Amino acid sequence: MRESSPPRSLSWLVVAVLAAAFLGGIHWLRAERAVHLSGLPGWSVDAPQLDAASPTGWHGGQRNLVLAQPLADGHQWIAAAQHLLATGEHRVRKVDYDNAPFGRPAFAASPYAWWLAGLAWCDSLITGGPPGRAVERAALYAGPLLHLLVLAGSLPWILRRLGPLAAALFALGVVALYPFAGTFAPGLPDSRSLALVCVLWSLLPLLGVGLGSVTAAQSAAPLPASAPRAPFIVAGLAAAAGLWIETTALLPTVLGLAGGALVAALAVRNSDTATPLLAPAGWRLWGWSLGLGCIAFHFLDYAPGNLRFRPEIVHPLHGLAAIGLGEALAWALPRIARRNPGNDAPGYWRFGAALAAVAALPTAMILTGSAGFSTASLGGLALTHLPPGISARHLGAWAADAGTSLAFWAALTPVLTLAAFLGLCWRRTAPRRATIVLLLGPAVLSAAFACRYLSHFSPLDCALLAVALALFAVPGTAALTGRGWGILAAAAATLVPSLLALAPARQAPSSNDVAAHELQGILERDLAHWLAARTAGQPAVVFAPPDLASALAYYGGLPVVGSMAPENEDGFSGTVRLARASTPEEALALVQHRTITHLVLPSWNRLLDGFAGGGTGADTATAAHNNFLAILNQWQLPLWLRPMAYHIPPSAQLPGAAVMVLSVVEEQEEALAAARLAEYFVESGMQPEAVASVDRLKQFPGDLGAVAALAQIQMAQGDRAGVNTSLEAIRTLLAAGAQESIAWDRRLSVAILLVLAREPELARPLFTRCLAELDEEMLRTLSPSSLMRLFALAKMFRLEFPDAMLRARATELLPPPLRSRI
Repeated sequence: MRESSPPRSLSWLVVAVLAAAFLGGIHWLRAERAVHLSGLPGWSVDAPQLDAASPTGWHGGQRNLVLAQPLADGHQWIAAAQHLLATGEHRVRKVDYDNAPFGRPAFAASPYAWWLAGLAWCDSLITGGPPGRAVERAALYAGPLLHLLVLAGSLPWILRRLGPLAAALFALGVVALYPFAGTFAPGLPDSRSLALVCVLWSLLPLLGVGLGSVTAAQSAAPLPASAPRAPFIVAGLAAAAGLWIETTALLPTVLGLAGGALVAALAVRNSDTATPLLAPAGWRLWGWSLGLGCIAFHFLDYAPGNLRFRPEIVHPLHGLAAIGLGEALAWALPRIARRNPGNDAPGYWRFGAALAAVAALPTAMILTGSAGFSTASLGGLALTHLPPGISARHLGAWAADAGTSLAFWAALTPVLTLAAFLGLCWRRTAPRRATIVLLLGPAVLSAAFACRYLSHFSPLDCALLAVALALFAVPGTAALTGRGWGILAAAAATLVPSLLALAPARQAPSSNDVAAHELQGILERDLAHWLAARTAGQPAVVFAPPDLASALAYYGGLPVVGSMAPENEDGFSGTVRLARASTPEEALALVQHRTITHLVLPSWNRLLDGFAGGGTGADTATAAHNNFLAILNQWQLPLWLRPMAYHIPPSAQLPGAAVMVLSVVEEQEEALAAARLAEYFVESGMQPEAVASVDRLKQFPGDLGAVAALAQIQMAQGDRAGVNTSLEAIRTLLAAGAQESIAWDRRLSVAILLVLAREPELARPLFTRCLAELDEEMLRTLSPSSLMRLFALAKMFRLEFPDAMLRARATELLPPPLRSRI
């Protein structure tokens, strides 16, 4: 027998090596970029300090790794892995930082958290650093390492069973299919990457069975009652693991395999060639492996105490339905193919019992009022978590918005190209034809799901890769032929848009030119660290739009009301209910119910506005204009809210971006609230709003704080006559002792104003008293400019802080760029 030369027999390795090099290159660049972005300093406070005693590895439960995709769920996976390492528990079933102050259940499956925590544990052993901090490092390579393991771990099996052309095609597809390959990006931990591995290995063993005897001579024989056991068992267990990790990602694959098997039996109907892939015993083994796997995984991860049925979480009912599905296929396949079912086929009563088992799952969904397996979360609308992120309500909306974009054609070109080759399947032998038709089932069903939810494009890529292998693999060969190289060249040309979409933007990894999506991540981290510094040691609950709430909880360790987590129905409804409150009194009752201490509303995030409208038709417009969220956006603050000055400097390259941060306080007098808001407008450079507040301030001529705020506006406007009039009123009020009854911060503002007006002798007694009464709670309420002036006046009057700790705390609260000036 002629043997191929070693260089020729290993020629497929050229493609595999090039693919691995591309994979390593793009992951390295993205990881290096994530490290660079995370190392950029904030502008409001210092980066958190390392703390080995903290579950996160950072002081105060904060985090520092910038996640550059706001809609990704990497926040929860890093938090879950850190919780496992800190507590020694093997699963997370309740979190306290979300749906505050009550907490919420956590239903996410544990395998990905185990993967991330395991890598971090090894990292911590090697480096000696805190395990919590190691989780952030592990998040940079958890996805790429899994990607590499899929490639390297699958290639030997594919080469042995399906030949070198299949191995080269697989290497090309795993590395270059978009958006599949983007799921493994560094710095964006995602359980879907692990689920996609399960999708692949729920298909590959069946592909091996179908093509295993393509080149062997087949004699006419009835469909065998037995089949190779191991491939069906492996495929069933892989599907069960995928359903455990992410049920919605595997559902089209499982149902598609069942439907594809039935159609494949029709495709080889009355064929004289045996088709082991359609053997009843094999599908019975598949169903039992899938079903028992689902049951075992459920009890491993959720029992005891979590037997409540939720269709999006693996449950014994999934296992029962899977067993019934396998038994039904074992009964139906030989009859559809018109083969003698033999003595092993179940009777009609057994078939009826199998159908009843399958029906148990949809029946439970109907009885529990479940919305089904559809991925209704915002994450389900995302095509990929690769920055800057692509999401749309459905495929049609995406096509209308970006039908000419590179990403659009990168996702659709493999589908269209492969569809053009499907006519080849009818010219193939019965085993290969049955294999192709079987694998088309998951591909067609995944495509249908992808039309509604873009997140299903990644499982679709897995199915397309399996169909391509079924079409072109040449089992039993030792080398690539000229035809094989032609097929590879055509596949590479088809994947050019995908390669371009996966490649990082042309930018040096250490470049300080930050893209918009990167800026948002850095801004949210700075905001979270700033807010954490001002609530340190104090109970805090934050109200914010759901995606920003996830970021505040992640970066700042802050308890939030409503995050992006699908289990947080109560917190999300509480967020929407507060936004929709029709009166300030109703809003206050909701705030007190949840002990909310801060409200954070960013200008770049209008996600909550859409939910806050409510109603239909004209009612929607009225409700959206008059609800609590709309009132806040118009700066009509109730008396129990006080603005906090968070500034985004021009150097942050975020033109027009602003954040409204409101602190919940005891109900203020109207004059005090008006003065604080006016001063906030002046310090924030909001000139139109400051001018609009003049008339309101003039309603309180006898309030020292209100007159001082009016003078600040007049000073900012260059109104010298107005300033002189206000100063005269301030002198009169001081002579009458008005300073005795005003709030501490108003007394400080008056002192600062008098110094600016060159009347230090009037300012000195006011400031001396302010400094003597100073405590940490007062410091946290001061804006950066007020803090700077606090230091300046102390130096001017040669006064010392009450103690060194207060001075140090005041210094910490100053933005780093301002500290060198004190």
